[in-house]
Amino acid sequence: MKIKLIIFSFSLGILLSCSSPRSAKNSIQIEQIETNIPVIILGDTVNNKILRCRIPLAFKATNSSSRSKYIQYIHYYYNENYGKIYLDKYAGGWKGSFRVSQFINNELKISDSGRLIEKEINNLLSQEFIIEPSYDIDTCKKEQITLNAYVQRMKDLGTNTLQIYTFKEFKEKNPLLIRTLLEGDSISFNIFNNENKSDTLIVLPIKY
Repeated sequence: MKIKLIIFSFSLGILLSCSSPRSAKNSIQIEQIETNIPVIILGDTVNNKILRCRIPLAFKATNSSSRSKYIQYIHYYYNENYGKIYLDKYAGGWKGSFRVSQFINNELKISDSGRLIEKEINNLLSQEFIIEPSYDIDTCKKEQITLNAYVQRMKDLGTNTLQIYTFKEFKEKNPLLIRTLLEGDSISFNIFNNENKSDTLIVLPIKY
């Protein structure tokens, strides 16, 4: 009787393991990582104002399954409840635009479609990419004072676009500004399998 019970328990364990395939959420891990890509600001040198700030956020996707997975869609959520100012009603929530770039052959390439150029994540490999949300800077608030010193540098260089610090350096120098811009934001990744079917939706809060 004891032997039969052991055999039954062993068989049940095999049956459960076969009927419970590993989900894409467990086989695909996506994490936010550090990057040396610089923060970019856009200014109005005539009216001495900073208009926009583009922040690079780096992510690493790792596939620990035995099959390739595909990141078909990426969406960025701009939270509108933390004093953020947008030019129009289409710039907040999931409707706001962002830039996608990706390392291909050790070269950072910008995607024209807002999606990854190489969507496939081969099994047991990882892939890094950059998401750059763009934030309008209120021309009447304290954020303007924080960034206004860069206007003179733009004038000296004869440009209205300036690359400044890395994200890490920028948030160390301007922690309150980074909190105002990024607090409550999140990003989603729609993962597809080899049959071109959606496996799962991974949503991550933005770390700042």
